[in-house]
Amino acid sequence: MVDMHSHILFGVDDGARDLSESRRMLAAARSVGVDKIIATPHARSDSFNRQLVNERYFELKEIAEEKGIVLRLGFEVHWNFLLSLAESEYLDFCLANTRQMLLEFSLSVNELPQNHDQMIYRLQRAGIKIIIAHPERYRFVQKDCSIVERWLDMGCRLQLDAICLLKARGPKCKTTARKLFNAEIYHYAASDAHCAEDYEAFGRACEWISKQEK
Repeated sequence: MVDMHSHILFGVDDGARDLSESRRMLAAARSVGVDKIIATPHARSDSFNRQLVNERYFELKEIAEEKGIVLRLGFEVHWNFLLSLAESEYLDFCLANTRQMLLEFSLSVNELPQNHDQMIYRLQRAGIKIIIAHPERYRFVQKDCSIVERWLDMGCRLQLDAICLLKARGPKCKTTARKLFNAEIYHYAASDAHCAEDYEAFGRACEWISKQEK
């Protein structure tokens, strides 16, 4: 099983705090059947350090292989950080040597950024495929779920934070996640894990999803 959204690299964002926590996350991921993880540290303007990310990735990659997990590198690109990138840099922030970019918006705002669709089309013209991270957690989606239909019409794909199906990560999060899940609009389910306990919850969420599909 592939987990395409994980904050497993230690000391680079709000995910794993140290190497010990990254090791616990690897063990927990393997115990619930995950054998490939795309590490997706936050790419945000106020805290991003590409050199440190690369160092931690190569250090953890070897440890992951020992545990039977293939570790690849990607990023969770924040909207504000995306605006600072030149077109020539887009590929550097895609998932695991693909042309897919995992894009996140601010969780605390009530409206989508103005003209966000123009930026998405710009990325698509450059050959980048957009995956919207955890739409169920955005306030503007919780208020108006038709926004996800616009994203689908634009050719974007949607990634579910699977843990939200079982417990809320914020107001109305669980309700929105189940509503969108029942509408069958998600393309991917991932953990968005920040600690070992998140992988335990991810395993339970995957079991829940399997039961719904029977």
